[in-house]
Amino acid sequence: MRIVLFGGTDLTLILAKTIVDMGFNLVGVVTIGRRFSISYRPSGVDNVRFSDVADWAESTGIPVHYFESNDKVIPFVQSLSADFALVAGWYHTLIAS
Repeated sequence: MRIVLFGGTDLTLILAKTIVDMGFNLVGVVTIGRRFSISYRPSGVDNVRFSDVADWAESTGIPVHYFESNDKVIPFVQSLSADFALVAGWYHTLIAS
């Protein structure tokens, strides 16, 4: 089972490690930084539960994409041929394509 994970918080990191520890195939991570822009606050918001999911994923060889927009994330997710996505600690609206 191929899983892509969306998130950028401590919960996301716990879930990512658990997925791998349980033997599932985490094929990619879509994450955000500590501070990011969002539709309701273009000046930016702080991710108060930020955890560096990207650093962990990269250290284990899992591909990472930093979210900028749905238009840019869709090709990354499609390239992973994932069976499904899990979302934990995510601030943006997801659009299925």
